[in-house]
Amino acid sequence: MSSVEPARRGVRLPRKARREQLLASAQEVFVTRGYHAAAMDEIADRAGVSKPVLYQHFPSKLDLYLALLEQSSQDL
Repeated sequence: MSSVEPARRGVRLPRKARREQLLASAQEVFVTRGYHAAAMDEIADRAGVSKPVLYQHFPSKLDLYLALLEQSSQDL
């Protein structure tokens, strides 16, 4: 069961809120599948956004993963 509530498609969130939502969804997918098996399609779907929206925030899976690592290190 997902702890991240996907936004309804078409709902426009502030950029910071959308980024946090995408990072939370990515974290769930990376933890479940691992980096190599994780797919941007699945992350976007879990977040309730289109793939282009995800790519507007993170140009690649590596960029998304690095942002997640940076966020996690700041939380320590």
